[in-house]
Amino acid sequence: MALPSAYRENLEAALDPSRQKGQVFKLTAPADELGCVDFGSNNTLSLGGSAATREEFLRELARNPNFAIGTGGSRLLGGTTRYIDELERDLAHFYNADEGLILPSGYEGNVAIHATLPQTGDAIIHDAKIHASTRDGMRSSKAHIIRPFAHNDPQSLYDVLEEVKLLEPAIADGLNTVFVTIESIYSMDGDVAPVAEIVNEAKRALPKGNLVMILDEAHSHGIVGPSGAGLACQLGLEHEIAVRLHTFGKAIGGGGGRLSIPTHFMLQQPPTNQS
Repeated sequence: MALPSAYRENLEAALDPSRQKGQVFKLTAPADELGCVDFGSNNTLSLGGSAATREEFLRELARNPNFAIGTGGSRLLGGTTRYIDELERDLAHFYNADEGLILPSGYEGNVAIHATLPQTGDAIIHDAKIHASTRDGMRSSKAHIIRPFAHNDPQSLYDVLEEVKLLEPAIADGLNTVFVTIESIYSMDGDVAPVAEIVNEAKRALPKGNLVMILDEAHSHGIVGPSGAGLACQLGLEHEIAVRLHTFGKAIGGGGGRLSIPTHFMLQQPPTNQS
């Protein structure tokens, strides 16, 4: 069925400003087919095209001849398999976490974390350069307050937390929770978060212990830490971070990134003990 002519004309008119700015893009052939070297990929370690990775993948399939290609339903409706359960336990052990949960993508992971964990009366304080997927999750959150702090600035975080406590006595009294969400390595600038200092300032501002730290490890996973376990593991801060998000779509080379459909996983730790 052809699109209505009026709709086509309206669509073309809507695209004209983007065309004039050079913002309409077409899919191109892979870089290797064009004789180019790809410096724009998230496949940081070139594992996506590695023969060794491919061979290990085939060996893993051979070791699990009953591996289900699809689950036929959501995790809540019979979509959990023994292989997934074992993989989540293995991942949790590898990242020194209590629990692991596999999600369809890093984007969906960030949306799920920030849309579901904060409850009414809670606050989310985020780095000013946090990823768009986190922002999408926060928009659906029940959190009463959502505030940024200056990028990679622990003192700014402390100042914002002090302001939030003045606005919300229940937070100052430890009755409601503050979620502080940051990234370990920021994708646009490539700078590394001072995670230890941020944790210390957050704990100093919230002596009641009503703090949940969230760390997006998408761009540190596979790059830093023991066996590529991420920045939290490198710094020995696993037990200070309540939720860590890792993806298979960056250095591991399992997909295209946040908006594609590689397998990703979220690692969880309980918050630190409350006083």
